[in-house]
Amino acid sequence: MAGNARGIDVSNFAGEFNWAGTSGLSFGICRASQGLGAGGTNSPDPFLSWNWPQIKAKGLARGAYHFLDPGLDGAAQASYFAETVSQVGLETTDMLWLDNETAGSSPAAVAACARDFMARLVSLRPHNPCGVYSYWDFITSGNCAGLGSYPLWLAIYQTATPGAPPPWTEWKFWQWGATSSYDNDVFAGTPAELTAWISSFQPNVEVEVQSGQLNNGAGAVSVVTVPHGTGTNVTFGCDNGLQGLPPAVLRVAIHDQHGWHVTNNVTVDSGGQVGVKFPDPGSTGVISVRRQDAGEVVVGYEVS
Repeated sequence: MAGNARGIDVSNFAGEFNWAGTSGLSFGICRASQGLGAGGTNSPDPFLSWNWPQIKAKGLARGAYHFLDPGLDGAAQASYFAETVSQVGLETTDMLWLDNETAGSSPAAVAACARDFMARLVSLRPHNPCGVYSYWDFITSGNCAGLGSYPLWLAIYQTATPGAPPPWTEWKFWQWGATSSYDNDVFAGTPAELTAWISSFQPNVEVEVQSGQLNNGAGAVSVVTVPHGTGTNVTFGCDNGLQGLPPAVLRVAIHDQHGWHVTNNVTVDSGGQVGVKFPDPGSTGVISVRRQDAGEVVVGYEVS
């Protein structure tokens, strides 16, 4: 493990963990949610709002995990997990992990629930590193069938570097030991390789940035689709002064996993570009712009 990126993970039992007091780490992972948040599950995790910003403040790669309840709908749990972490500030560079270690009615049923969870999670957060945490015996009992295409965070407490149990051929993270307040983890590579691995999930902004022209006419509506995670704001500009026309006035509606966010009376003139930020860039999918002016002046837009 010499030279490998090291990290730790914590659960709610650690309380307000002292991330500032750690040293020699490259990443930190904390518990976020369990099941669908029923009573007695401590979900959302009572210390998520503490751990999440503290991990970032320490300068560590950051991750969160969800404890799967195989008796509940897997896709619904993934939506709940993504929403829970979004409420404390989810960025595309954050890792999202499914903790699959609870027995269900059968290994096949557990695996099916986990597959539904991961399919929904990746559809919601395509630019976040998303993977599966589980332990060796649970995996080899069939509870992770069909999950081999996702990164593996393997739990097996030993000093010798392990292999990977089928359906995986390699592990990406390894939880190798524990203390009274946290677990010890290692990444399958150097700190620089960890950064590169996380970056490999990020969108190619230069390719995916969009620009164009709004439709003209009073009340005209222009709809712009935005691949998840490819931009953080939409900017408008026009040259109404050169054309001898009044400024453009727009109603800008941005849709993400939380619903529609509407900004009325966005005024665009020759004085400079006007931008509207996405409330949740990672899940923004559609922008609808309605002309509130006479729709005479030409208005350009750019998603970036």
